[in-house]
Amino acid sequence: MKVNNIEQGSMEWLLWRRGGVTATDAAAINGTSKWKTRLDVWKDKTDTNPPEQNTSSAMEWGHRLEPLLRDKFAEVFETKVEPSELFQNDARPWMLASLDGRTVVDGTEAIVECKTTHSREDWFDEEDNEIIPVGYQTQALWQMMVTGIKTVYFSVLVSGSEWFYRVFIYDEDRAKELLKQCLELWGHVCNKTTPEPQDGP
Repeated sequence: MKVNNIEQGSMEWLLWRRGGVTATDAAAINGTSKWKTRLDVWKDKTDTNPPEQNTSSAMEWGHRLEPLLRDKFAEVFETKVEPSELFQNDARPWMLASLDGRTVVDGTEAIVECKTTHSREDWFDEEDNEIIPVGYQTQALWQMMVTGIKTVYFSVLVSGSEWFYRVFIYDEDRAKELLKQCLELWGHVCNKTTPEPQDGP
């Protein structure tokens, strides 16, 4: 289900995100986030104070560069990218996703995620093989679970000068495990019971 009447970045958007599990939350819940833990997610969802808006320079410039990364992807793949859409799962309304973009490549619908970074290390292994950071894999998987779309493309800009893309395909087994983990955490949110800490995915 597409949500059309909420502006991303607004207080209404922050409150909407608090009312469910987002892709960023999912990565924290299963232990693959670098920035948050499942306890952080639980504290945020059960907080009765107004959510705080993130005003970091990294967040600001990542948001400002999204249109350029969508345009670059559209140019390379000779397609159109619909910008910034919000989705809420029909069967489980607490499953939420904020998409950077949505497109069609070779007749297949896909999500476009825009990422900016200062380092290539997260996107290449020691042999310089192409990889996707595991936390971003989790985020992409969650977005696919919410929307029903089975492919995510990452449009990536490194240090403002190197662009490349990655493709991530839906994985049913990983999706089942992620849903189990998020359902368990969401149960703690609804019941206001503190979850146990988790060391890893």
